[in-house]
Amino acid sequence: ATPAELALGRSAYARTCAACHGADGAGVRGGGAPPLTALRDPALIARVASQGVGEMPAMAALLTPQEIDAVAKFVTAGLPRG
Repeated sequence: ATPAELALGRSAYARTCAACHGADGAGVRGGGAPPLTALRDPALIARVASQGVGEMPAMAALLTPQEIDAVAKFVTAGLPRG
């Protein structure tokens, strides 16, 4: 992932994912979504983010395809801080 993709992914993640998955991707205690820190398949992350699965809603209406791709790369890069 390029620095620009990681920056876009960080921004989109903070806006749409962090409330449920936690700012550090470790999940939210007492409910919320599961941790993302062990995920390493960007195609899987992009598909789930786009289409949703189980309790995870589809994010395609909130994020552009480029943002979804960037979030997947950001997560698989280990959610690096700026």
